[in-house]
Amino acid sequence: MEFFGSRTTRYPRRWSEMSREFQFLFVYHICMMGMILLGQSLTIPIELSIASGLIVVFSMLSIGRRRTLGWRWPGVRPKNLLAAVAVAVFLGVFLFAGLSFTPINANIFPWLLAALGIGGFGALQALRLVAYSEDDFLLIGRGGNVPADPKEDLLPQWKKIVRAGFRIVFLLVWLAGLASFYMFDRSWKSGSNFPTATRSEPLNNHGNIVYVTRAQKQVVDELQAAMMIGIPCVILSGLLLQFVAGVPVLKNLPTRKE
Repeated sequence: MEFFGSRTTRYPRRWSEMSREFQFLFVYHICMMGMILLGQSLTIPIELSIASGLIVVFSMLSIGRRRTLGWRWPGVRPKNLLAAVAVAVFLGVFLFAGLSFTPINANIFPWLLAALGIGGFGALQALRLVAYSEDDFLLIGRGGNVPADPKEDLLPQWKKIVRAGFRIVFLLVWLAGLASFYMFDRSWKSGSNFPTATRSEPLNNHGNIVYVTRAQKQVVDELQAAMMIGIPCVILSGLLLQFVAGVPVLKNLPTRKE
C-alpha cells in the first residue's frame, strides 16, 4: 500500500525500528499464512474467529500502550482523507476482481483476511493513526509532523521522473491483471457448452472448455498477454532500477549505493 508512499513516510529496516502496530501486522500475516497452509482443516467461521480475536487483542494492546505513553491523535488534513479513500478503492477493486473469479472457501478466505489487513493498516496509516516506524509513531502522538526524507531532496530529477514512469507502468500492468481475471470470469459464465454460430471461440479453464464470442476471446487474450508479459518485465525492470541504476522505486529497500 505504500508503493506510492509520500516523501514523509519513513520505513523501518529492522524489527526494533518498527512501531508496535507494524509488528502486530507482521504477526497477523504470519497467522493468516498459517491458516492458508492448514487449508480445509479449518472452516471459515473458525478462520474468521481467529482473525477477529487477533484484531481485538492487538487493538486492546495498542490502546493500552497509547494511554500509557499519553499518545494523542493529531487529526488529519484533506490529503490524508483522500489517501485513505484511495487505499480503500484500490483494495476494493483488487478484491472484487479476484473474488469474482474464485469462489470463497476455507483456502481462499485467509487470503482475503490478509488483504484486508494490509488495506486496513494502509488506511490507518494515511489517517495518521498508526505509523511504520516507532520514531514516527511517537512523533505523531506528540503533535509533530514526520519530517521529509532527506534522500528525496538529494535525488536527481531524472531519477524522480524514471521512478514516476515506472510506477505508472506498474499500475497499468496491475490493472490489466485485474481486468484479465474479471473479463475471463464474465466471459466464462456467459459461455456455451457447445459451439454455436455466435459463440465459436473456445475458452479453457483448467481443462474445462466453454465457447464464447470472438470479441470476448480477443479481449481476454489481449489482457492475459498484457499481464503475462507485463508482470515479468515490471519485476525485472524494477530490480534493475533499484539495484543497478540506483533509482529507489521501493523506498523501503536499499539501492545499489546503499
